[in-house]
Amino acid sequence: MQTMNFNVGSDRRGLVADVQNFKIGNDAKNWVQARQFEGEMRTVVVNVMEGTIPLNLTGTTIWFEGLMSDGKTRIIDAKHGTILSPSTGQFRFEFPYAAFATFGSYKQSFFKIVRDGKSIATLEFTLDVLVNLVEDGIVPLDYITPFQDLYAKLDDIYQNADNDIQVMVTKWQQQITELITGLNSDYAAIQATVNGLNEKLDSIQKQIKDGGLLTQADFSPLQNEVEQARGNSANLAERMDGFVSQSDLEIGDDNYNDVDGGIRNYFVEPLNKIKSGIKTGDSNVFNLGFGTDYHYDSASDFQLYDNSPEAKAKAVEQMNQGLRKSLNILSLSDKLDALVFNGDNADQPTEFDLPRQRVLMYKQEQDFANTAFSIAKCPVFLLKGNHDNNYNMKHNDMNLTNVLHDADFKKLYRQDGSQGEVRKGNNNYFYRDFPEKNIRLIGLDTSDSPEATDGEGVLIYDRFHNSYLQQTQLDWLANVALQNVGDMTVVITLHFSVNRTVANRDDGTMINHDLLRTILADFVAGNVTNKTITSTGAIPAVVTYSFQTSGKIAGVLGGHYHTDNYKKVDGINYLLTRCSLIMGDNVLKAKRLDYDGTALEDAFDVVTIDTTNRTISTVRFGAGSEDSKYATRSYAY
Repeated sequence: MQTMNFNVGSDRRGLVADVQNFKIGNDAKNWVQARQFEGEMRTVVVNVMEGTIPLNLTGTTIWFEGLMSDGKTRIIDAKHGTILSPSTGQFRFEFPYAAFATFGSYKQSFFKIVRDGKSIATLEFTLDVLVNLVEDGIVPLDYITPFQDLYAKLDDIYQNADNDIQVMVTKWQQQITELITGLNSDYAAIQATVNGLNEKLDSIQKQIKDGGLLTQADFSPLQNEVEQARGNSANLAERMDGFVSQSDLEIGDDNYNDVDGGIRNYFVEPLNKIKSGIKTGDSNVFNLGFGTDYHYDSASDFQLYDNSPEAKAKAVEQMNQGLRKSLNILSLSDKLDALVFNGDNADQPTEFDLPRQRVLMYKQEQDFANTAFSIAKCPVFLLKGNHDNNYNMKHNDMNLTNVLHDADFKKLYRQDGSQGEVRKGNNNYFYRDFPEKNIRLIGLDTSDSPEATDGEGVLIYDRFHNSYLQQTQLDWLANVALQNVGDMTVVITLHFSVNRTVANRDDGTMINHDLLRTILADFVAGNVTNKTITSTGAIPAVVTYSFQTSGKIAGVLGGHYHTDNYKKVDGINYLLTRCSLIMGDNVLKAKRLDYDGTALEDAFDVVTIDTTNRTISTVRFGAGSEDSKYATRSYAY
């Protein structure tokens, strides 16, 4: 893997005298050479300085822009860059296959670093593509993300349409090509064009629907992705067929501080007490708000301990408290460095028309996320739990029409780097550096499985009962999130805690958790070179990694099991926090119901990491604070 170095404060190149015959010239330090038709394996690591200090890459997106040797074909790629270390100005870029379609030396090639619509660019580097006389490869075409994803959607329509629709698709493809030809690399222009193309897709969707050319089941995955990508609440309302009003699905100017009447009076004093105990202004102390298992549900009749009509009525009220109770931890956010809602943020509503249930579930997730993002005064992150996907317990009824998709969560949970985090492809997992506190916060997605269906259209992987970690996420963790850590302390959050630590399940439902545990143990131990770990179970994985030096993990924080627990495994502190939900408390059982309407109604932790004394401590708010075993916990790392 090549390494390239740029200094945006010191690098200098003279103006171009002859634009028609412009050549980058020879740069012995920064160059890439590839063979024609290579496919997405040519990778470089890039270090960027700004004068004498590393350029801070927090919250940025990496663009590669190039003009091929033919002087016509352009590559504008914002999809294949990965931030490796924001604080040291390091990123990795994997060149797309389309970059090597034409042999010869690029007329121009450089990286652009974009944050909040603003950008800074490196100098050009030499990119030479050697001829391949053996193979006939791809035709050189303008490659501009995110247009490639739109082309893929068109292919699905094209294969299932009659001649009239095929003519329409061909015409649209021609229009896209014309638009790209006149488009510069300005982000706003690109986004506006994509929005326009999505509008055209709506007209194709309508024609297919009217003509009955595709079944709803065939088309719904594409429909859902496009709808959620644009946030088209009108289409969602139409699909709900009047189940809730359109105004209920619009974000508007709601005062999210006042959801369900706002913070209850009986919370005010204990919140002020816990807030006054949060130490701020110390660069050696990192404060994390950690709330899990709120199970917000606006229409549930779930009851755990009593099947009486009174209990059923009470269940609706208690499940509906989840959204309001999120205000408690959010009220502390001005004293926190970060806040994580650790999954099972919402719960499936009781609605036997499953497509309608899906839409109501989307609304619940939207309300929960909008509340978090609109109030938080620190970076806030939402992880998925097994309830958030709307998979429910009736797995045989789960198809692509009834569940929330990963594409939904990209929008709902704002998995776009807007909180200064680094992700791979806008997935639910992330890491966020806090260089001023010497902390790296990592969030993992334990509901990470392919969205594949069997011959009957039923989803193959059951995200409700099982936990999954795919190879892509494990490889990202080992080779991106746990690399270039330096002296930083790592803290990890995830919904299902790692199996065989604080919880132990031998029923085959914790897929690739053994690989995750091995990676974390090796990171802490260090002295690992080119180690390969594999699994051959439900989701095969092969991960190779190296950790030359030992790393520091303050703790791994989990939820899901609705209990408090702690265990040190492989030299790592594993902690569980019980649920915010009143029902389902696996410590207090039915006694937790007695706390309804009191300061013990809620439950969450303020987690403090002291990097000087190397301790991780938790202070409980709500249920558990009355018991010395759970009120405060402190462990060395």
